[in-house]
Amino acid sequence: MVEVIMTIAILGIVISPLISIFILSQKINNTSELEYKTMLFAQNYMEEVQELNEINGDIYEYINDTNSFERLIYEDDIVTKIVLKPCNDIIYDIEIEVSQNGKVLNTLSGSKIIN
Repeated sequence: MVEVIMTIAILGIVISPLISIFILSQKINNTSELEYKTMLFAQNYMEEVQELNEINGDIYEYINDTNSFERLIYEDDIVTKIVLKPCNDIIYDIEIEVSQNGKVLNTLSGSKIIN
């Protein structure tokens, strides 16, 4: 009987840290998956902007205060903000920001010549 109790106690001592390692591993996997997903969103929208020949006023809203065009995209609980800001007559800076619950998860920037 004492041997059984000792065995159960030793198993409990050994298994407890392993369970916490599995929980931590799952949290890290969830965070990595979200980061990967948001980077894919940013890359997909960057490719979409790179294919533009002109800025569509139905999709992009002109913001007077910042002299830029903006677009907000909502997918599940993730918000993607695309900002096109002119540097000169034809070159635009592109800023893509992916956030969740107000926290910025990923950003991507570039430039594009748009006539």
